[in-house]
Amino acid sequence: MTLTDPVSDAISLLDRQFNYLAKLPPDRFLLQLMSFIQFLRDDPRLGPHVADLMREAEVLRRVPMQRDESFVQRVVALRQEFVRLRPDLDDSMTSPPEPPNIDPEWEFTLAYFDRAAREAPSPLYSLDDSTILGRTSRSAVLIRLLQSKLTQASTPETIQPSLEPVPTVSLPDLRPLNQTLEQLRQEEDHQRRSFIIRARTSAAASLMRIIHAFEELNPPPERLRSGDDWDSGIARRMMAHFRRMDDVRSFLFQRLGNEPTPDSVTAAHSRIRPELDCLYEELRRRLGSTLSGTHLIRRFKARCEAFEARRLRRAARASSRHEAPLEAELARWLFDQGLNPITQTSVANLRPDVVDPFLAHPVFTEAKQYATRSQTQQTRFWVSQVCDTIARLRGTPFQVSEAFLVVFRRGGPALAIDEPSIVVGGETIHVVVIDIAESRVSGSRQRQAPVRLSLREATGGADRPESPGR
Repeated sequence: MTLTDPVSDAISLLDRQFNYLAKLPPDRFLLQLMSFIQFLRDDPRLGPHVADLMREAEVLRRVPMQRDESFVQRVVALRQEFVRLRPDLDDSMTSPPEPPNIDPEWEFTLAYFDRAAREAPSPLYSLDDSTILGRTSRSAVLIRLLQSKLTQASTPETIQPSLEPVPTVSLPDLRPLNQTLEQLRQEEDHQRRSFIIRARTSAAASLMRIIHAFEELNPPPERLRSGDDWDSGIARRMMAHFRRMDDVRSFLFQRLGNEPTPDSVTAAHSRIRPELDCLYEELRRRLGSTLSGTHLIRRFKARCEAFEARRLRRAARASSRHEAPLEAELARWLFDQGLNPITQTSVANLRPDVVDPFLAHPVFTEAKQYATRSQTQQTRFWVSQVCDTIARLRGTPFQVSEAFLVVFRRGGPALAIDEPSIVVGGETIHVVVIDIAESRVSGSRQRQAPVRLSLREATGGADRPESPGR
Protein backbone atom coordinates (compact mmCIF):
# COMPACT_ATOMS: atom_id res chain seq x y z
CA MET A 1 0.00 0.00 0.00
CA THR A 2 1.39 3.37 -0.99
CA LEU A 3 0.91 6.20 1.48
CA THR A 4 0.84 9.79 0.22
CA ASP A 5 1.12 13.06 2.10
CA PRO A 6 -2.44 14.49 2.24
CA VAL A 7 -1.17 18.05 2.61
CA SER A 8 1.09 17.77 -0.45
CA ASP A 9 -1.77 16.21 -2.42
CA ALA A 10 -4.10 19.08 -1.45
CA ILE A 11 -1.52 21.71 -2.42
CA SER A 12 -0.86 19.97 -5.74
CA LEU A 13 -4.59 19.85 -6.53
CA LEU A 14 -5.01 23.51 -5.57
CA ASP A 15 -2.06 24.47 -7.80
CA ARG A 16 -3.49 22.63 -10.82
CA GLN A 17 -6.94 24.16 -10.44
CA PHE A 18 -5.56 27.66 -9.91
CA ASN A 19 -3.13 27.46 -12.83
CA TYR A 20 -5.91 26.28 -15.13
CA LEU A 21 -8.14 29.18 -14.11
CA ALA A 22 -5.32 31.74 -14.30
CA LYS A 23 -4.52 30.85 -17.93
CA LEU A 24 -8.06 31.33 -19.21
CA PRO A 25 -8.94 34.44 -21.25
CA PRO A 26 -10.88 37.12 -19.34
CA ASP A 27 -14.36 36.06 -20.45
CA ARG A 28 -13.89 32.36 -19.66
CA PHE A 29 -12.07 33.28 -16.44
CA LEU A 30 -15.15 35.12 -15.19
CA LEU A 31 -17.49 32.28 -16.16
CA GLN A 32 -15.27 29.65 -14.52
CA LEU A 33 -14.71 31.64 -11.35
CA MET A 34 -17.61 30.30 -9.29
CA SER A 35 -16.82 26.72 -10.24
CA PHE A 36 -13.38 27.24 -8.71
CA ILE A 37 -14.89 28.65 -5.50
CA GLN A 38 -17.32 25.72 -5.36
CA PHE A 39 -14.39 23.32 -5.76
CA LEU A 40 -12.68 24.97 -2.79
CA ARG A 41 -15.82 24.64 -0.67
CA ASP A 42 -16.48 21.00 -1.58
CA ASP A 43 -12.96 19.63 -1.21
CA PRO A 44 -12.67 17.96 2.24
CA ARG A 45 -9.14 19.34 2.76
CA LEU A 46 -9.75 22.86 1.44
CA GLY A 47 -13.38 23.33 2.51
CA PRO A 48 -12.64 23.83 6.23
CA HIS A 49 -10.14 26.58 5.36
CA VAL A 50 -12.72 28.32 3.17
CA ALA A 51 -15.25 28.08 6.01
CA ASP A 52 -12.65 29.58 8.37
CA LEU A 53 -12.07 32.46 5.94
CA MET A 54 -15.79 33.18 5.69
CA ARG A 55 -16.04 33.31 9.49
CA GLU A 56 -13.01 35.61 9.60
CA ALA A 57 -14.65 37.88 7.01
CA GLU A 58 -17.75 38.15 9.18
CA VAL A 59 -15.62 39.07 12.21
CA LEU A 60 -13.63 41.55 10.10
CA ARG A 61 -16.83 43.31 9.10
CA ARG A 62 -18.88 43.00 12.28
CA VAL A 63 -16.41 43.92 15.04
CA PRO A 64 -15.56 47.38 13.58
CA MET A 65 -19.29 48.03 13.15
CA GLN A 66 -19.83 47.22 16.82
CA ARG A 67 -17.01 49.55 17.82
CA ASP A 68 -18.30 52.29 15.53
CA GLU A 69 -21.66 51.99 17.27
CA SER A 70 -19.90 52.54 20.61
CA PHE A 71 -18.21 55.63 19.09
CA VAL A 72 -21.65 56.90 18.04
CA GLN A 73 -22.95 56.56 21.61
CA ARG A 74 -19.94 58.48 22.95
CA VAL A 75 -20.43 61.32 20.44
CA VAL A 76 -24.13 61.51 21.33
CA ALA A 77 -23.17 61.85 25.01
CA LEU A 78 -20.77 64.69 24.10
CA ARG A 79 -23.55 66.36 22.09
CA GLN A 80 -25.80 66.29 25.17
CA GLU A 81 -23.01 67.80 27.28
CA PHE A 82 -22.52 70.53 24.66
CA VAL A 83 -26.21 71.48 24.79
CA ARG A 84 -26.08 71.55 28.57
CA LEU A 85 -23.16 74.00 28.46
CA ARG A 86 -24.45 76.10 25.55
CA PRO A 87 -28.26 75.80 25.40
CA ASP A 88 -28.33 78.98 23.31
CA LEU A 89 -26.82 77.01 20.39
CA ASP A 90 -29.33 74.17 20.53
CA ASP A 91 -30.91 74.12 17.06
CA SER A 92 -32.17 70.54 17.26
CA MET A 93 -35.74 71.69 16.48
CA THR A 94 -34.80 73.18 13.12
CA SER A 95 -36.98 71.76 10.35
CA PRO A 96 -35.33 70.29 7.25
CA PRO A 97 -35.85 72.09 3.93
CA GLU A 98 -38.85 71.03 1.89
CA PRO A 99 -37.88 68.99 -1.20
CA PRO A 100 -36.62 69.77 -3.74
CA ASN A 101 -35.05 72.72 -1.89
CA ILE A 102 -31.54 72.26 -0.49
CA ASP A 103 -30.19 74.15 2.51
CA PRO A 104 -26.49 73.38 3.14
CA GLU A 105 -26.65 75.17 6.50
CA TRP A 106 -29.22 72.68 7.80
CA GLU A 107 -26.61 69.91 7.50
CA PHE A 108 -24.61 71.67 10.24
CA THR A 109 -27.45 71.76 12.75
CA LEU A 110 -28.03 69.50 15.73
CA ALA A 111 -31.29 68.48 14.07
CA TYR A 112 -29.27 66.95 11.24
CA PHE A 113 -26.92 65.44 13.86
CA ASP A 114 -29.84 63.70 15.57
CA ARG A 115 -31.14 62.30 12.29
CA ALA A 116 -27.69 60.99 11.32
CA ALA A 117 -27.32 59.36 14.74
CA ARG A 118 -30.51 57.38 14.14
CA GLU A 119 -29.55 56.16 10.68
CA ALA A 120 -28.44 52.63 9.81
CA PRO A 121 -24.70 51.80 10.04
CA SER A 122 -22.47 53.21 7.32
CA PRO A 123 -21.38 50.99 4.39
CA LEU A 124 -17.75 51.75 5.30
CA TYR A 125 -17.41 48.34 6.92
CA SER A 126 -18.67 46.40 3.90
CA LEU A 127 -16.26 43.95 2.26
CA ASP A 128 -18.10 43.81 -1.06
CA ASP A 129 -16.00 46.52 -2.68
CA SER A 130 -12.28 47.20 -2.37
CA THR A 131 -12.76 50.90 -3.22
CA ILE A 132 -13.52 51.98 0.35
CA LEU A 133 -11.15 54.91 0.68
CA GLY A 134 -13.84 57.52 0.02
CA ARG A 135 -16.33 56.17 2.53
CA THR A 136 -17.00 57.62 5.97
CA SER A 137 -18.27 55.92 9.09
CA ARG A 138 -21.37 57.19 10.89
CA SER A 139 -19.38 58.18 13.97
CA ALA A 140 -16.98 60.22 11.80
CA VAL A 141 -19.92 62.20 10.36
CA LEU A 142 -21.22 62.95 13.87
CA ILE A 143 -17.77 63.93 15.14
CA ARG A 144 -17.35 66.36 12.26
CA LEU A 145 -20.76 67.91 12.90
CA LEU A 146 -20.11 68.38 16.61
CA GLN A 147 -16.68 69.84 15.95
CA SER A 148 -18.31 72.43 13.68
CA LYS A 149 -20.70 73.36 16.50
CA LEU A 150 -17.79 73.76 18.92
CA THR A 151 -16.03 75.97 16.39
CA GLN A 152 -19.20 78.02 16.07
CA ALA A 153 -19.38 78.37 19.85
CA SER A 154 -15.86 79.81 20.00
CA THR A 155 -16.41 82.53 17.36
CA PRO A 156 -17.68 86.03 18.24
CA GLU A 157 -20.41 85.85 15.57
CA THR A 158 -22.44 83.58 17.81
CA ILE A 159 -23.16 86.51 20.09
CA GLN A 160 -26.05 88.49 18.61
CA PRO A 161 -25.38 92.28 18.20
CA SER A 162 -27.63 94.61 20.17
CA LEU A 163 -28.04 98.37 20.55
CA GLU A 164 -28.73 97.95 24.24
CA PRO A 165 -25.83 97.59 26.67
CA VAL A 166 -25.17 93.90 27.18
CA PRO A 167 -23.68 92.78 30.45
CA THR A 168 -20.56 90.69 30.22
CA VAL A 169 -21.46 87.00 30.34
CA SER A 170 -18.95 84.38 31.34
CA LEU A 171 -19.28 81.54 28.85
CA PRO A 172 -18.50 77.99 29.97
CA ASP A 173 -15.09 76.55 29.10
CA LEU A 174 -15.52 74.16 26.18
CA ARG A 175 -11.86 73.15 25.94
CA PRO A 176 -12.24 69.87 27.90
CA LEU A 177 -15.15 68.90 25.66
CA ASN A 178 -13.12 69.77 22.57
CA GLN A 179 -10.18 67.70 23.77
CA THR A 180 -12.40 64.68 24.46
CA LEU A 181 -13.95 64.98 21.02
CA GLU A 182 -10.53 65.24 19.36
CA GLN A 183 -9.38 62.11 21.21
CA LEU A 184 -12.46 60.29 19.96
CA ARG A 185 -11.80 61.50 16.41
CA GLN A 186 -8.29 60.06 16.55
CA GLU A 187 -9.61 56.72 17.85
CA GLU A 188 -12.16 56.53 15.03
CA ASP A 189 -9.57 57.50 12.44
CA HIS A 190 -7.21 54.80 13.73
CA GLN A 191 -9.94 52.17 13.50
CA ARG A 192 -10.86 53.26 9.99
CA ARG A 193 -7.26 52.98 8.79
CA SER A 194 -6.85 49.61 10.50
CA PHE A 195 -10.00 48.31 8.84
CA ILE A 196 -8.94 49.53 5.41
CA ILE A 197 -5.56 47.79 5.81
CA ARG A 198 -7.21 44.51 6.78
CA ALA A 199 -9.99 44.80 4.19
CA ARG A 200 -7.52 45.39 1.35
CA THR A 201 -4.99 42.73 2.36
CA SER A 202 -7.06 39.95 3.96
CA ALA A 203 -7.73 36.77 2.00
CA ALA A 204 -11.05 36.54 3.83
CA ALA A 205 -12.10 39.89 2.34
CA SER A 206 -10.80 38.80 -1.08
CA LEU A 207 -12.96 35.66 -0.93
CA MET A 208 -16.08 37.72 -0.18
CA ARG A 209 -15.32 40.15 -3.01
CA ILE A 210 -14.92 37.26 -5.46
CA ILE A 211 -18.27 35.80 -4.40
CA HIS A 212 -19.90 39.23 -4.63
CA ALA A 213 -18.48 39.78 -8.13
CA PHE A 214 -19.99 36.54 -9.37
CA GLU A 215 -23.33 37.43 -7.76
CA GLU A 216 -23.23 40.66 -9.77
CA LEU A 217 -22.56 38.63 -12.91
CA ASN A 218 -25.49 36.30 -12.28
CA PRO A 219 -27.93 38.08 -9.93
CA PRO A 220 -30.99 36.14 -8.75
CA PRO A 221 -34.41 37.18 -10.08
CA GLU A 222 -35.95 40.09 -8.24
CA ARG A 223 -39.35 39.78 -6.65
CA LEU A 224 -41.59 42.76 -6.04
CA ARG A 225 -41.90 43.39 -2.34
CA SER A 226 -45.27 43.61 -0.67
CA GLY A 227 -46.82 46.96 -1.47
CA ASP A 228 -44.55 47.67 -4.46
CA ASP A 229 -46.06 48.76 -7.74
CA TRP A 230 -44.79 48.12 -11.24
CA ASP A 231 -43.13 51.54 -11.52
CA SER A 232 -41.04 51.05 -8.36
CA GLY A 233 -39.86 47.68 -9.66
CA ILE A 234 -38.81 49.31 -12.93
CA ALA A 235 -36.95 52.02 -10.98
CA ARG A 236 -34.94 49.44 -9.06
CA ARG A 237 -34.10 47.56 -12.25
CA MET A 238 -32.96 50.82 -13.86
CA MET A 239 -30.67 51.47 -10.91
CA ALA A 240 -29.28 47.94 -11.20
CA HIS A 241 -28.66 48.61 -14.89
CA PHE A 242 -25.92 51.08 -13.95
CA ARG A 243 -23.91 48.59 -11.92
CA ARG A 244 -20.41 48.29 -13.27
CA MET A 245 -20.89 44.58 -14.15
CA ASP A 246 -23.88 45.25 -16.43
CA ASP A 247 -21.78 45.55 -19.61
CA VAL A 248 -19.87 42.43 -18.61
CA ARG A 249 -23.12 40.46 -18.25
CA SER A 250 -24.30 41.61 -21.66
CA PHE A 251 -21.09 40.41 -23.31
CA LEU A 252 -20.89 37.08 -21.48
CA PHE A 253 -24.51 36.04 -21.93
CA GLN A 254 -25.80 37.92 -25.00
CA ARG A 255 -22.90 38.27 -27.43
CA LEU A 256 -23.27 37.27 -31.07
CA GLY A 257 -20.44 35.73 -33.06
CA ASN A 258 -16.78 36.51 -32.39
CA GLU A 259 -17.11 39.96 -30.90
CA PRO A 260 -13.91 41.48 -29.49
CA THR A 261 -13.59 41.46 -25.73
CA PRO A 262 -14.79 44.85 -24.43
CA ASP A 263 -12.74 46.91 -22.01
CA SER A 264 -15.31 46.31 -19.24
CA VAL A 265 -14.62 42.56 -19.29
CA THR A 266 -10.87 43.11 -19.23
CA ALA A 267 -11.29 45.60 -16.37
CA ALA A 268 -13.41 43.12 -14.38
CA HIS A 269 -10.78 40.43 -14.91
CA SER A 270 -8.01 42.81 -13.80
CA ARG A 271 -9.98 43.73 -10.70
CA ILE A 272 -10.80 40.18 -9.61
CA ARG A 273 -7.50 38.49 -10.49
CA PRO A 274 -5.50 40.07 -7.58
CA GLU A 275 -8.23 38.97 -5.19
CA LEU A 276 -7.90 35.42 -6.48
CA ASP A 277 -4.11 35.55 -6.12
CA CYS A 278 -4.46 36.66 -2.50
CA LEU A 279 -6.93 33.85 -1.75
CA TYR A 280 -4.75 31.25 -3.45
CA GLU A 281 -1.59 32.21 -1.56
CA GLU A 282 -3.42 32.22 1.78
CA LEU A 283 -4.92 28.77 1.17
CA ARG A 284 -1.51 27.48 0.18
CA ARG A 285 0.01 28.92 3.35
CA ARG A 286 -2.66 27.41 5.56
CA LEU A 287 -2.33 24.02 3.94
CA GLY A 288 1.44 24.16 4.31
CA SER A 289 1.39 25.15 7.97
CA THR A 290 -1.42 23.09 9.47
CA LEU A 291 -4.88 21.78 8.83
CA SER A 292 -7.86 23.88 9.88
CA GLY A 293 -8.33 23.87 13.64
CA THR A 294 -12.09 23.29 13.36
CA HIS A 295 -11.51 20.43 10.90
CA LEU A 296 -8.99 18.78 13.24
CA ILE A 297 -11.29 18.95 16.26
CA ARG A 298 -14.25 17.63 14.26
CA ARG A 299 -12.16 14.70 13.04
CA PHE A 300 -11.03 14.07 16.60
CA LYS A 301 -14.67 14.04 17.74
CA ALA A 302 -15.62 11.53 15.02
CA ARG A 303 -12.63 9.30 15.88
CA CYS A 304 -13.40 9.27 19.62
CA GLU A 305 -17.09 8.54 19.20
CA ALA A 306 -16.62 5.86 16.55
CA PHE A 307 -13.52 3.97 17.73
CA GLU A 308 -12.23 5.13 21.12
CA ALA A 309 -15.27 5.66 23.36
CA ARG A 310 -14.87 2.52 25.44
CA ARG A 311 -11.14 2.93 25.96
CA LEU A 312 -11.49 6.60 26.89
CA ARG A 313 -14.27 5.87 29.39
CA ARG A 314 -12.09 3.30 31.14
CA ALA A 315 -9.05 5.60 31.16
CA ALA A 316 -11.04 8.52 32.59
CA ARG A 317 -12.66 6.31 35.24
CA ALA A 318 -9.29 4.89 36.32
CA SER A 319 -7.67 8.32 36.74
CA SER A 320 -8.05 10.38 39.91
CA ARG A 321 -8.36 13.43 37.68
CA HIS A 322 -10.85 12.23 35.09
CA GLU A 323 -9.90 14.89 32.55
CA ALA A 324 -6.18 14.05 32.47
CA PRO A 325 -6.29 11.04 30.07
CA LEU A 326 -8.78 12.90 27.84
CA GLU A 327 -6.44 15.91 27.62
CA ALA A 328 -3.56 13.56 26.79
CA GLU A 329 -5.62 11.92 24.02
CA LEU A 330 -6.39 15.31 22.49
CA ALA A 331 -2.70 16.33 22.68
CA ARG A 332 -1.61 13.09 20.98
CA TRP A 333 -4.14 13.65 18.21
CA LEU A 334 -2.91 17.19 17.56
CA PHE A 335 0.70 15.95 17.54
CA ASP A 336 -0.16 13.25 14.99
CA GLN A 337 -1.66 15.95 12.76
CA GLY A 338 1.63 17.88 12.67
CA LEU A 339 1.17 20.27 15.57
CA ASN A 340 3.43 20.60 18.61
CA PRO A 341 1.07 20.64 21.59
CA ILE A 342 2.29 21.42 25.09
CA THR A 343 0.00 20.40 27.95
CA GLN A 344 -0.47 22.01 31.37
CA THR A 345 2.22 24.62 30.81
CA SER A 346 2.29 28.15 32.20
CA VAL A 347 1.31 30.72 29.56
CA ALA A 348 0.78 34.35 30.67
CA ASN A 349 0.39 33.10 34.28
CA LEU A 350 -2.31 30.68 33.08
CA ARG A 351 -2.39 26.92 32.58
CA PRO A 352 -4.38 26.06 29.44
CA ASP A 353 -4.87 22.34 28.91
CA VAL A 354 -3.30 22.15 25.42
CA VAL A 355 -1.51 24.88 23.48
CA ASP A 356 0.71 24.91 20.38
CA PRO A 357 2.90 28.04 20.73
CA PHE A 358 4.92 27.36 17.58
CA LEU A 359 2.24 28.41 15.09
CA ALA A 360 1.70 31.92 13.76
CA HIS A 361 -1.73 31.66 15.45
CA PRO A 362 -1.33 29.36 18.48
CA VAL A 363 -3.89 26.62 19.02
CA PHE A 364 -5.71 26.85 22.35
CA THR A 365 -7.94 24.08 23.66
CA GLU A 366 -9.58 23.44 27.01
CA ALA A 367 -10.77 19.88 27.76
CA LYS A 368 -13.57 19.16 30.26
CA GLN A 369 -15.74 16.16 31.09
CA TYR A 370 -18.95 15.34 32.93
CA ALA A 371 -20.85 12.22 33.95
CA THR A 372 -23.88 13.56 35.85
CA ARG A 373 -26.60 16.16 35.34
CA SER A 374 -25.25 18.35 38.15
CA GLN A 375 -21.87 18.56 36.40
CA THR A 376 -23.46 19.95 33.23
CA GLN A 377 -24.30 23.09 35.20
CA GLN A 378 -20.59 23.92 35.22
CA THR A 379 -20.60 24.38 31.44
CA ARG A 380 -21.31 28.10 31.70
CA PHE A 381 -18.35 28.47 34.04
CA TRP A 382 -16.14 26.56 31.60
CA VAL A 383 -17.12 28.91 28.75
CA SER A 384 -16.46 31.93 30.97
CA GLN A 385 -13.09 30.44 31.92
CA VAL A 386 -12.11 30.16 28.25
CA CYS A 387 -13.20 33.79 27.65
CA ASP A 388 -11.06 35.01 30.53
CA THR A 389 -8.07 32.96 29.40
CA ILE A 390 -8.02 34.21 25.81
CA ALA A 391 -8.56 37.78 27.07
CA ARG A 392 -5.42 37.51 29.20
CA LEU A 393 -3.47 36.07 26.25
CA ARG A 394 -4.07 39.23 24.20
CA GLY A 395 -0.91 41.20 23.64
CA THR A 396 1.32 38.19 24.39
CA PRO A 397 3.17 35.96 21.89
CA PHE A 398 0.45 33.38 22.56
CA GLN A 399 -2.51 35.52 21.46
CA VAL A 400 -5.08 33.33 19.71
CA SER A 401 -7.73 34.02 17.08
CA GLU A 402 -9.89 31.07 18.08
CA ALA A 403 -10.21 28.68 21.03
CA PHE A 404 -11.83 25.29 21.50
CA LEU A 405 -13.72 24.05 24.54
CA VAL A 406 -13.86 20.27 24.14
CA VAL A 407 -16.43 18.68 26.47
CA PHE A 408 -16.44 14.88 26.87
CA ARG A 409 -19.76 13.34 27.91
CA ARG A 410 -19.15 10.17 29.97
CA GLY A 411 -22.72 10.01 31.25
CA GLY A 412 -25.64 12.14 32.36
CA PRO A 413 -27.88 14.08 29.98
CA ALA A 414 -26.73 15.16 26.55
CA LEU A 415 -25.48 18.71 26.16
CA ALA A 416 -27.28 20.62 23.38
CA ILE A 417 -25.43 23.74 22.16
CA ASP A 418 -27.68 26.36 20.55
CA GLU A 419 -24.78 27.84 18.58
CA PRO A 420 -21.48 25.89 18.46
CA SER A 421 -19.36 29.00 17.78
CA ILE A 422 -19.45 32.61 18.93
CA VAL A 423 -17.23 35.66 18.49
CA VAL A 424 -16.12 37.33 21.72
CA GLY A 425 -13.84 40.37 21.60
CA GLY A 426 -12.58 39.44 18.12
CA GLU A 427 -11.76 35.80 18.94
CA THR A 428 -13.95 32.83 17.99
CA ILE A 429 -14.84 30.31 20.67
CA HIS A 430 -15.94 26.84 19.53
CA VAL A 431 -17.66 24.38 21.87
CA VAL A 432 -17.42 20.73 20.76
CA VAL A 433 -19.22 17.99 22.68
CA ILE A 434 -17.73 14.48 22.30
CA ASP A 435 -20.13 11.75 23.38
CA ILE A 436 -18.23 8.74 24.75
CA ALA A 437 -21.02 7.56 27.07
CA GLU A 438 -22.22 3.97 26.95
CA SER A 439 -24.80 3.15 24.30
CA ARG A 440 -27.39 2.24 26.95
CA VAL A 441 -27.57 5.91 28.01
CA SER A 442 -27.18 7.48 24.58
CA GLY A 443 -29.36 8.14 21.58
CA SER A 444 -32.92 6.82 21.79
CA ARG A 445 -32.08 5.01 25.04
CA GLN A 446 -31.35 8.20 26.90
CA ARG A 447 -34.03 8.88 29.50
CA GLN A 448 -32.86 12.31 30.69
CA ALA A 449 -33.83 15.48 28.84
CA PRO A 450 -30.89 17.24 27.16
CA VAL A 451 -29.38 20.24 28.92
CA ARG A 452 -29.40 23.28 26.63
CA LEU A 453 -26.57 25.81 26.55
CA SER A 454 -26.67 29.21 24.86
CA LEU A 455 -23.19 30.56 24.22
CA ARG A 456 -24.62 34.05 23.83
CA GLU A 457 -25.99 33.89 27.37
CA ALA A 458 -22.91 32.16 28.76
CA THR A 459 -20.61 34.88 27.38
CA GLY A 460 -22.91 37.78 28.18
CA GLY A 461 -23.55 38.42 24.48
CA ALA A 462 -21.42 38.08 21.38
CA ASP A 463 -18.77 40.54 20.28
CA ARG A 464 -17.89 41.74 23.75
CA PRO A 465 -15.30 44.54 23.71
CA GLU A 466 -11.73 43.63 24.41
CA SER A 467 -10.74 43.47 28.04
CA PRO A 468 -7.48 42.71 29.77
CA GLY A 469 -9.10 39.91 31.75
CA ARG A 470 -9.22 39.70 35.51
